[in-house]
Amino acid sequence: MRIPGVAPKIMHVSPSARRDVLLLAELFLLNCFVFSRWPELGQVSAKPLLLLNWLYGLGSLIPLAWRDRAPIIVLTCEWLLTVAAWPIMPYYTPVAGIPVAVYAVSVYRDRTISLLALLASFVPNMLSATVVFRSSPVRAEHFQQFIATAILLIIVTVGAWGAGRVTRAIQQHVQSLEGEREVTRQAEAVGAERRRIARELHDIVSHAVTVMVLQAAGAAKTVHIDLAQVIRSLNHIEVTGRQAMDELRRLLGVLGGTNSNGELGKQYGLADLPILLTSFRDAGLAVDVHIEGTPGRLAPSVDLAAYRIVQEGLTNVLKHAGKNCKSRLRVVWAADDLLIQIDNDTNPVKEEYGRELSIGRGLAGLRERTLAVGGGLHAGSLDNGGYRLVATLPVAGIAPGFALGQAS
Repeated sequence: MRIPGVAPKIMHVSPSARRDVLLLAELFLLNCFVFSRWPELGQVSAKPLLLLNWLYGLGSLIPLAWRDRAPIIVLTCEWLLTVAAWPIMPYYTPVAGIPVAVYAVSVYRDRTISLLALLASFVPNMLSATVVFRSSPVRAEHFQQFIATAILLIIVTVGAWGAGRVTRAIQQHVQSLEGEREVTRQAEAVGAERRRIARELHDIVSHAVTVMVLQAAGAAKTVHIDLAQVIRSLNHIEVTGRQAMDELRRLLGVLGGTNSNGELGKQYGLADLPILLTSFRDAGLAVDVHIEGTPGRLAPSVDLAAYRIVQEGLTNVLKHAGKNCKSRLRVVWAADDLLIQIDNDTNPVKEEYGRELSIGRGLAGLRERTLAVGGGLHAGSLDNGGYRLVATLPVAGIAPGFALGQAS
């Protein structure tokens, strides 16, 4: 309902529509005042039929609104309308639309078709140039004017064709750059996914193999002394192997496309640390755990990173320092971040043995994982000959009910 005194809402017009209306108006005025005999066209009151010339002139330019979608059809329409106007309209020559249509063909079609369109445009251009001979009597200066007009129309049309080719080349170059950027983005995404899978594969295999090798070595040494311990070690090797196989099966499900959600199996977190610490304790590594502060809420990716840091850190202790060294895990919850610190004493005898079990990707993978979630990781030797790993991770908020069992 329209309220009296309130102006109706203005209809929205797209920028391209406003551009076309402005272009058609400019071309119509150009036709009237440059390529037509506008003094005669203005005598509409004396010659009402001249109104048809005005309507024809406007109508002949309307097809240009579709020049971007159907350039060949638009050029054909402009060509026919211009040629048809020459014998029946002595005062008006609708030639200004030809260069615009040639430009559109040059932009959206290949070189051969655009050259044919350029050659075809010479016909209406030459006919339009003969408008000077329609005044009588014909004088010598009309020939000069005809040549000048013909050259002008040819220069304008060839210039429009050249501008179209340049525009097409620029568009193709931009599309090529966009395609290269898309290929680069896809390659980076594939590389990131490969690194993510490599980190998961390393964490799964490294922990399981280290524990299994050390358990097997311990069982071999006690086979004639403590048969019960050998059985416990073998049972632990079996459990560890089954867990590793389960995780590898989930990982292969992602690689093979059978896991539709794209997740790399179970998402471990700090809530799983008691089970992890038990596995290390079963392998003979005693870990002193100290928790400080109020546990916070971690994003799933951060929670997984925290779990993997502890897993890889203690696995490295088991590899390089052995199960008889002193190992300490310190977890400090602050308002904005979580600190994980793993310290251990050194064992020169085990250090060389640990290198045999290492593939050199543990700390590098942890550092990549930590940086990916907005944290930081540092590792290095201590003054007493031991080793320390420190990682900081972002905390999202308070997580009520979280608890981590102590293990020693």
